[in-house]
Amino acid sequence: MKETHETTHTQEQVQSEDNKIYTPLEDLLRAEGNPPKDYSKVGSLPKGIRLIGYILIGGMAILTLAAMVVSLFN
Repeated sequence: MKETHETTHTQEQVQSEDNKIYTPLEDLLRAEGNPPKDYSKVGSLPKGIRLIGYILIGGMAILTLAAMVVSLFN
């Protein structure tokens, strides 16, 4: 049986650490005892904030399309 030193990494640890994106905020939250934040959950935002976001993004898309159409006719 081959004994490994306690600081040597196994292959599973090395592969799992390579696939992780380094975010110091997650480590800080974990150290404080808070769960890491999941920023991809848009549905967890209040309805008013979501509505404002949808209006802003939709408005930018409409203005971009309008600018393209106007530039074609100039």
